[in-house]
Amino acid sequence: MKHLSAVILGLVCLALAISLFVSKSNDNAQHEKDAEAITSSSNLLSSAQTEVADCKGKIITLSNRLETCQSTSLTYSNKLIEAKSAHATAKEDLNRQINDLNR
Repeated sequence: MKHLSAVILGLVCLALAISLFVSKSNDNAQHEKDAEAITSSSNLLSSAQTEVADCKGKIITLSNRLETCQSTSLTYSNKLIEAKSAHATAKEDLNRQINDLNR
């Protein structure tokens, strides 16, 4: 009976050892998959951050160009207003001269 108990206990220990080995093996495989997924996600995040930084630089450049264009547009608008004013003044002067000549 003692011999049978020892054999059964040995078989149970062997089954537990095999189960532990399989479990450890599965855990290692899962750990490798998780590490690959984390590395892949990290690389994607790094790539996305680089693209965002690049886009921010382009946006700043475009913003600066827009400000330059707005400034230039304002300058031309002011020149147009001055030209219209000069034209209106010249027209009034010519009308005055025409009226003076007609008298």
